Amino acid sequence: MDAALKTVLSMSASGTLLILLLLAARPLIKNRLSRQWQYYIWLVVVLRLLLPVGPPASLLGRTYQALDRLPGQTAAAQRQPAEPPATAESAALPQTAGGSAPSYGQTAREAVPGMGAGRLAGQLWMAWLAGALGMLLYKITCYQSFMRYLAAGAEPVSRPELLNSLSLAAQKAGVRRPVELCSNPLAGSPMLAGLLRPRIILPEAGVLPQNLYYTALHELTHYKRCDLLYKWLVQCAVCLHWYNPFVHLMARQTALACEFACDEAVLAKAGQSAAAGYGKTLLDAAAAAADWQKTPGPAFLTGGRPVLKERLNAVLYPCKRGEGARLTAAVLTVCFLLCGVFTGVYSAAGPSAAKAPGALTPAQAGQRGAPAGPDAGGALAFEPEPAGEGEFAQRLRRYYEAGSLPLFEIALADADSVQREVWMQRAYQEDEIGFFSICARQADQAQREQFAETAYEDGAIAYFSALADGMSEQSLAGWLQKALEDERWDFEAMLYDRLGQSDEKDALEETLNAAQREEYRAAGILWEDDACWYGGQRVRVFLDARQDHSFYTLNIDPEGTADLRVLRDAAGHIMGAEYLTQAELEEWLDEDFAA
Repeated sequence: MDAALKTVLSMSASGTLLILLLLAARPLIKNRLSRQWQYYIWLVVVLRLLLPVGPPASLLGRTYQALDRLPGQTAAAQRQPAEPPATAESAALPQTAGGSAPSYGQTAREAVPGMGAGRLAGQLWMAWLAGALGMLLYKITCYQSFMRYLAAGAEPVSRPELLNSLSLAAQKAGVRRPVELCSNPLAGSPMLAGLLRPRIILPEAGVLPQNLYYTALHELTHYKRCDLLYKWLVQCAVCLHWYNPFVHLMARQTALACEFACDEAVLAKAGQSAAAGYGKTLLDAAAAAADWQKTPGPAFLTGGRPVLKERLNAVLYPCKRGEGARLTAAVLTVCFLLCGVFTGVYSAAGPSAAKAPGALTPAQAGQRGAPAGPDAGGALAFEPEPAGEGEFAQRLRRYYEAGSLPLFEIALADADSVQREVWMQRAYQEDEIGFFSICARQADQAQREQFAETAYEDGAIAYFSALADGMSEQSLAGWLQKALEDERWDFEAMLYDRLGQSDEKDALEETLNAAQREEYRAAGILWEDDACWYGGQRVRVFLDARQDHSFYTLNIDPEGTADLRVLRDAAGHIMGAEYLTQAELEEWLDEDFAA
């Protein structure tokens, strides 16, 4: 066990050195080497963390050899040369006037340096093994639960124009295996599910064919490159080295690098002329997922606002890399591989496993009557749950704090009406739309109406929409009448959609668009087709946002030369517009854009 623990720790140390090396080099290579290289180079770190092999002469091997020799040398130096070594016979001598003859247990601990350390190593081994197996089982269970959760709520998409876009994306990505297209309203963003039976899950079926084309191309690129397998390798490394914070950091960095590399690969297939459409698809997906930050498993959007902003910059303004960058990448790959090999690991069969001077082997200790393994005892202690909280309430709280929507939904089914209302209130106050939607589906009619009143007054249309999914047609009609009287156009459009009144919804949207264009015109903002003009300049980024971070209008025009933001008062009336510098645009995205 001691040798196995040393091997694991040496693998962790080697991997940590490589992680630190990559993180230190990241500012230098970020915009100079391709994003795909920056993604796949992490595979060297993952393999170093997973494979317990290395050359006989390595950095970690020599380090452990030196550490193994230290205890024996110290004990040998401290012993008197004229004093004979203690034996089992001396342990059996009768008591003398000078005192009691030592028991064998005392003699063995003096003659065998490190016996106390061996007991500690055995306890550490058991703690590591329990942690690794526990984390692996947890991840597998959560993944299986989430896949069943997706499958249960998924419905096949049958719209011909969407299926045609999927077919074109599969042809462009080079994927010949049939891929299913499904929608699941509980999915926070588009995602790829399944390795042997791939499926693309959409949050809703009513997406534009152009957006679906880029979404499908992105997810199929993940499938073509076997990114799911790569991610599982990373998760295996996380389970094996669960105690190492740098390995968890590596997992996050790998997930981000995966998305950047996929963006780069998509544009390599579709051409840079598709950058504007692809960037708009990213923004549309981000806006749709704004209220689903805790949804499990989103693959299309990762990392929040700063990463989304960086992805958009990389899409719209790609760095041109020539032969010099390729040569640099090749040289760095070779150097990094050599670093991974020669940092090495501890090998029990190597020189480091040789017996230290003056130490006894387990076989010798057994011949003298000493136990060969660590002492018994040392049961693992578990942190007690907070006092005054029942087992069922503890389970709900754990699932909620861990962000596990599927497990929370399963457990909440056994809760009573009072508990559901308490969790609805907490999710609403803490802006957890995913958990609120689960509570809303299981709430009774009175609770839905009560929270609908609050959401309507607060203008929280996403929460009102989650409640509307369980309302009766009569109740929806009543709310529509109220929204018409209050001229709450956003609620009107949503309620028209819930009632299936598509003609009224389309008419309302046309009216709103026409009224909005007139409002823009009064402020000096002119629209011609999909191009926006202000002060004689064509606008590149046009931002018009509400107080709750949702958009009246968000448009990106790569041919534009100016960035513009619409200014509105507290009542939502346009007061004017202002040009934005690049720094101001980035600051606005950081503060106001909900990714």
